[in-house]
Amino acid sequence: MKKIIINFSLFLAFAASTTSCTKLDEEVFSSIPADGFFRNEAEVMTNVGRIYAQLRKITNRFGAGSLDLVGTDECIIPFRETNLWYDNGLWIALHKHEYNPNLQVMNGGYSFCFDGISMANQILFQLAESPVDFPSKPKIIAEVKIARAFFYYRALDWFGNVPISTDFKDVTIPKQSSR
Repeated sequence: MKKIIINFSLFLAFAASTTSCTKLDEEVFSSIPADGFFRNEAEVMTNVGRIYAQLRKITNRFGAGSLDLVGTDECIIPFRETNLWYDNGLWIALHKHEYNPNLQVMNGGYSFCFDGISMANQILFQLAESPVDFPSKPKIIAEVKIARAFFYYRALDWFGNVPISTDFKDVTIPKQSSR
């Protein structure tokens, strides 16, 4: 009986590993092809909204705004004996201006800035490539450029000399720009 179960299991394993699907035409929902988007103003505004969603990251607990508030003594986060708000010494390090790359707030601030800049560059590239024209397109382009300038302003304020890139397709490492 044991031999029959082993042989049957081996047969099932072999049968399962040698079968496959033949028709694999699928509709992908995780990405939108460029030619299927930006057909009207509403779709453009939906994409521009990603920049405003990025701004939420400035206010969360370990958000980029903590670099301004805690690092400049606008607020203080006291440490209690019960480890409440200790967070592995994060807030103490910010109060003492002991910055290092392992601080979650530093990584969050850098990602906040450069994710927003990358999004703005991508949207500007997509708008330039889009054949659709509508009356408010120049205003939307100006709005995205202002958002990108805001992210660069925050990056320069928090990190000093940062690389400035305005071309989405340029893959070379940009040179640092001074304040």
